[in-house]
Amino acid sequence: MTNVETVASPLNAEPRYLQWTPVLVGALGATALSLILVTFGAAVGLGVSSAAPTWRDASVALWILSGIYLILQAVLSFGFGGYLAGRVRALPACSALVHR
Repeated sequence: MTNVETVASPLNAEPRYLQWTPVLVGALGATALSLILVTFGAAVGLGVSSAAPTWRDASVALWILSGIYLILQAVLSFGFGGYLAGRVRALPACSALVHR
């Protein structure tokens, strides 16, 4: 004996699809902001560091601060790229009826 189950799908379910334009715009925006922030961090780091022997004591603190800065700039860049991709995304045609 076989049992057959039928599963009803919701009537208002929107089809899922992928738009490549927002993906590329978000990736390009994240890359651009990351490049700007890394360049700024490198300029500040090279301006602060010194080859003098008295600066050897502060090198550990500079390493820690630069690591924290790189983590923060990555989070900020990826967040900006995701935000940009979400803003560029076009709404599906069927959702225009819902948002009247």
